[in-house]
Amino acid sequence: MGRGVKKIIMKQIKILTLLKNIGKSLNSFGVENLLNQMEVRRRPYLDENDIDEGRYNQWLPIKKLGLELEFKSQAIFEQCDEDKVKNTPLLLTSYIFYADRKDMKPYEYELPYGLAFTDTPVDVQEKMQNAKANFREYIRDVWDFGTHILIVGYNEERTAISNIVYMLSPKFKNQATSPLDIEKAVTLFGKDTKNKEIEKLTHFFDLDDFLGGQETMTPRHLAKKYGIGLSFTDSEYVDSISKKGHFLSEIILYSKCYLNFSHGYNGQLPFGLEFADAPYEFMNKIPGDPVEIFEHESRMEGNALWVFPSLSLRIVYSLLTNNIVRVHIYPSWIFSKDDKSDWEVDKDTLIFKNLNTPHI
Repeated sequence: MGRGVKKIIMKQIKILTLLKNIGKSLNSFGVENLLNQMEVRRRPYLDENDIDEGRYNQWLPIKKLGLELEFKSQAIFEQCDEDKVKNTPLLLTSYIFYADRKDMKPYEYELPYGLAFTDTPVDVQEKMQNAKANFREYIRDVWDFGTHILIVGYNEERTAISNIVYMLSPKFKNQATSPLDIEKAVTLFGKDTKNKEIEKLTHFFDLDDFLGGQETMTPRHLAKKYGIGLSFTDSEYVDSISKKGHFLSEIILYSKCYLNFSHGYNGQLPFGLEFADAPYEFMNKIPGDPVEIFEHESRMEGNALWVFPSLSLRIVYSLLTNNIVRVHIYPSWIFSKDDKSDWEVDKDTLIFKNLNTPHI
């Protein structure tokens, strides 16, 4: 009898019911009623350790349904503001529908946009051909609608859908004008921090407050407000520089809400790049071939490095949403053609082309 009742309850949960509750507070009537219908007793929350360690979201897997829900701090989702996390509720911001996750039953109910787990990539693109969204194709298919993002992952053979992610886009919009002139900044690589041009470049913060050590990154608030990071390296650790002092050695530009803290860089990127560029797009925009590409499954990030006579460029991109998340610019003397990227990972875990994760 109990099983029959459960089946009737579950049949009443339609995709429209799920989608109309996304973006609502965990404590709202709609979300509370939804969780009760799914017979979910546990309620996610952020404890002190989560907040101290920068974890501002909680995943709620419902194994009997093949469904996972993400709840994120309202302060992060709407404002990218870590300081307000303790005083804001959790919002329902994502669903993941699973077809073949090993520790879950397959999701058996209605899917977004009329999709079916038996769909091939061709089937999916035909169903989504009229979608008013920015389409980004790579290992997964991504449709970015501005307000929300649809992500379709496939099995290893790419003959069927493995999982579908439906997630809200962050509401936050950075209104801060970038104080950094990138074209000017790249001409100052190797310049001492006492150089007048460096002083002009760094006029919007106090450089002396943080200099010291082998490598020094500018304050976190710059990355938060402007989406910018600057690194200065002690010349003692650079063979090609004989003069003593700290020299500009890296510029980092962050996308909006990167790692849940950056408001995002909204200035010009090199080579006409945009953070919305998919891997195939930025590969076409940047001249020449990268000296190295690798993709790391557990981090859900890829990394591509170009070495030019005048500078070196590293693009870090998401393997989930198929777009650029960080841009690193270095002087030419940081890398040589034989250099490899410096991520501390086991080379056996690096995946170069085809990537199929057991979860997302």
